[in-house]
Amino acid sequence: MVIRGTKPRSAGSTYADRFTILGVLPDPVGGVSDLTAMLVAKYGPPPAGSRVFIETVQQINGWQDLPQRFSARVPGP
Repeated sequence: MVIRGTKPRSAGSTYADRFTILGVLPDPVGGVSDLTAMLVAKYGPPPAGSRVFIETVQQINGWQDLPQRFSARVPGP
């Protein structure tokens, strides 16, 4: 599973179209894979109140599935 992401955007953003590869899905801990370190390594800590977009793409034997996109607002103070 390949993980792609975007630079943090304004909280009102609803669409992103320029994703860059962050890496492969890390092993889950307690059933959850934490993508935070991957995003921070690429773009630095996102500002409070911004929105981040993540896209996952499954690749098997050279074939690529349709991407699944997600977004989340970074909690503010």
